[in-house]
Amino acid sequence: MTIPKAEVQIVDDDEAIGTKSLTELSTYTFDTTNWINLPGDKITTDTNNSITRVYAYKQKLPAGAETTTLFDTVQFANILEGSLPMGTKLEIDIKAYAIQTGSLNETGKTNEDKVRSAFEKYKAQKAAEYAYLITQSSVTNELTVGEVRVAVEEEFDKPAKLEPGISFKKAPYAVNTGNLPCFVRMRADFTTVKAASFAEMTDFSNDWEKDNNDGYYYYKKILLPGAETTKLFQNVEIKGTAEGVTEDMLEDFDIAIYAEAVQQGTYPQNQYKAAWTGYHGNN
Repeated sequence: MTIPKAEVQIVDDDEAIGTKSLTELSTYTFDTTNWINLPGDKITTDTNNSITRVYAYKQKLPAGAETTTLFDTVQFANILEGSLPMGTKLEIDIKAYAIQTGSLNETGKTNEDKVRSAFEKYKAQKAAEYAYLITQSSVTNELTVGEVRVAVEEEFDKPAKLEPGISFKKAPYAVNTGNLPCFVRMRADFTTVKAASFAEMTDFSNDWEKDNNDGYYYYKKILLPGAETTKLFQNVEIKGTAEGVTEDMLEDFDIAIYAEAVQQGTYPQNQYKAAWTGYHGNN
C-alpha cells in the first residue's frame, strides 16, 4: 500500500499551525487481529513523495473466500489550506499478491511466521523463480485536493444622482468558487459614519442571520461548489426630507462587502454558525 507524502503545514486539534514538514497525507488504522505489518528495508519503501508498506493476512484463504478489510477508513491530513494547490491529484495505490500455501513446506511454524517467511523469499529472489506466486491485483484510489473559496458578486444600478428619498439596487451575494461544500458569512459596512446617517440597506433576505456581536450575516444554508447564495439585501435607500435629510447633507460613499467561507465538514445545515469555531480565515 502506497501513501502520498508532501511538504505541508498541519493544523492540530487545538487549531495551532505547525511548521512546514514532510508529511504522510493520509492515515489509517489497520486490522491487527487479522493482518500483520511486514517491516524491513526490503519491504518498506520511504521517499519524499510516498511511503509504501506491506501487510499480510494471517490466515490461509480458501478458494472463493475473502479476507477481512485491511482498514475501513482513510483520514486525509488536516493540512493548512493552500499547502497544496487546489485540484492536486493524489493516489493511494494498493497492490495484492497471492502465494500458494502448498508450496511453502515449512512445518512447525505458525501461519504468521509462514507469511513472513514467504514474503522474505519473494522479495529476495525474482518472482519468476517461485511457482507459488500465482496472482496479483491492484487498485488505485485517486483523491483531489479540495479548497474552500468564495467570491463576492453583486447586482448594482448606480443612481444618476444622489437625492433625498431615492432608492437604488445594490444586491450583493457570494459564489462558491472552490470545490468543497461550505458555510458563508458576509459583512456589509458603510465606509463613512456620515453615509450611515443618511443611507440604509434594505430588503434583507431571511436566508441570512445577523450576529450583533461580530457584525456578520451568516448564511443559513450549505453552499455547494458552483452555487451562489441569495442576495444579502436588495436595495439602498437615501432617507427623505421627512426624515430631515437635505441634498446638501449628501456625499459620495461606498459600501464595503466582505465574505468568508469555512468548509462544511461534518456540520449539518442547522449548525451554520457552529462551524466557524476555530476559524482561521479561509476565504
